[in-house]
Amino acid sequence: MEAETQAPEVPRVKLGYQGFEVSRLGLECLQLAGLLSDEEGIAVIKQAFDHGITFFDTADRYGPHKKNEILIGKALKQLPGEKVQARNEKAERVRASCEAILDRLVWST
Repeated sequence: MEAETQAPEVPRVKLGYQGFEVSRLGLECLQLAGLLSDEEGIAVIKQAFDHGITFFDTADRYGPHKKNEILIGKALKQLPGEKVQARNEKAERVRASCEAILDRLVWST
């Protein structure tokens, strides 16, 4: 019987100032819903999670009808709930942050 090899531990980093921690390595989910079936995409996400990846990158611009977010949501529902964290900023907070960044960019040139 072969000995089961264990995947190396993925380093973790703090994201922001609220103690939110994610894997230093992330999974870019840009093409998951476009290139794979739901079952295949979910399998990719679950395998990444099993190997220590906890940062799944997605954005509105990745496709119509937010298919990637729906696929990621389906996968996250199949993972241990106590190990899944989701970050959802309020629109006002995101807008204020983006405006502040733009102000700093304009005034710093």
